[in-house]
Amino acid sequence: MVDAARFGIELARARGCLRESAQFATLSDRGHDLREGAVLTSVSEVPFEMSYRCARCAETFWFENLAWRDGSATRWRLIEESRERAAVRCGHTFPHTSTFGNRA
Repeated sequence: MVDAARFGIELARARGCLRESAQFATLSDRGHDLREGAVLTSVSEVPFEMSYRCARCAETFWFENLAWRDGSATRWRLIEESRERAAVRCGHTFPHTSTFGNRA
């Protein structure tokens, strides 16, 4: 069973490491105002995927934890499905179809 307090601490650490990643910084530099989204975990207290949603254009970007199997959350990268959308500057308009809440 996962301890809620410990999970909260690990999640805060994981979010901090993700926000310090180069790909997160690149998204911010391209105008995206990223807000915390979904967190996917397994039977551990370490998240293996997290999403951030742009408050301006509503695009959702998913990141994978490359160090998850080692029990760490120090290495993050955009998942393949998010990389193409990440190459574009934020359009500051809500798209007709949003991926918020989905990994479509």
